[in-house]
Amino acid sequence: MVIPGNILYALSALTKKGYEAYLVGGCVRDMIMGKTPSDFDITTNALPEEIINCFPDKKCVLSGMKHGTVAPIIKGEAIEITTYRIDGEYKDSRHPEEVYFTKKIEEDLSRRDFTVNAMAMDESFNITDPFSGKADIENGIIRCVGDAEKRFTEDALRIMRALRFSSVLGFSIEEETKKGISKLFPLLSNIARERIFTELKKLLAGTDAPCILAEFKDVFLFIMPHLENVAEEKYIDNVKRIKGCDTAISFAILFDGLITDDARAVLNSLKTDRLLKDTVIRLMEDKNADFSDIVKMRYFLKTRNFEDVSRLISFKEALGLMTENEAKASLELLEKTSSSCTKIKELAVSGSDLLSLGISGRKTGEILDALLNLVIEEKCENGKDALINAAKSLGDKC
Repeated sequence: MVIPGNILYALSALTKKGYEAYLVGGCVRDMIMGKTPSDFDITTNALPEEIINCFPDKKCVLSGMKHGTVAPIIKGEAIEITTYRIDGEYKDSRHPEEVYFTKKIEEDLSRRDFTVNAMAMDESFNITDPFSGKADIENGIIRCVGDAEKRFTEDALRIMRALRFSSVLGFSIEEETKKGISKLFPLLSNIARERIFTELKKLLAGTDAPCILAEFKDVFLFIMPHLENVAEEKYIDNVKRIKGCDTAISFAILFDGLITDDARAVLNSLKTDRLLKDTVIRLMEDKNADFSDIVKMRYFLKTRNFEDVSRLISFKEALGLMTENEAKASLELLEKTSSSCTKIKELAVSGSDLLSLGISGRKTGEILDALLNLVIEEKCENGKDALINAAKSLGDKC
């Protein structure tokens, strides 16, 4: 296990002043699992003002002081340090009305979501683990800290986080935690759709996404009610195919069997970005595309790009519309088109060249499109002289 230098500096600065200081949450879980954490959270018994005094020569970001967080800038990075705290009453199924500082690390850990995230580690790698999170990691279990219903009632987003952790880590969900999810998932209506989408996107990328989507179908139908229009057997068949796919393909597979308007409505409701929405809808619309020979592939590339087609091939293979060998052959065919002219802008002539022939207005676009078709079908080479001659012929016929 390796702790970055700026994080060790922060921990040491606190302990040298006589305070406790721990890494906490997901970074501890990841290190125990032998993974490199993406970020590090530090907690301490020092109050916010005392945290500031531990870094006299550092600029500190103070925007989080109300909730006990001070972020000294160490080696160009803001390192968030938060005072041990306990949460007050939750009224919106997401945020506590107030937070209270405490001097006990165990009380801070007791407010956290799951046992695997409720461990603390000091700079010497000693672990504080009052809720047996390490054992749950070893046994592959997602378990709420304390009473599951209380945890989910406090913050309903924890329902999605439980499902996401199970999918990504490949852990099973402990029985009481599972019961809490099944009972309280309607509370997700109180959660911002953007936050739900963030968790859902990560969940779909997990290796166990098919199992989670199948077992907790009621939760996903609640989040995306249009999926009720997908037959039961079709839904189960779809989710089995979601494994190792990118986000757009995963959503397109999940929506297979829906009309595109329903799929678009789901994506709109989840506040997804326009690029993802357009990509998913395009996959659904193109799933029956035929590019079995190079001419068909070139025609398809008139309105799509290389990445679109590559993703579409993966999508068709995932749906079983292509065998592995057919997908491989299509990708090879796609590679062969990489030097082909498939867009009007790639032609060796332009509208100004046609203007010199007396071709203008709407006819310009029509002639250029016709020239592109000739090049695609290899009836004319993509050279200026050849295209000018072809344009003259086409112009005479128009």
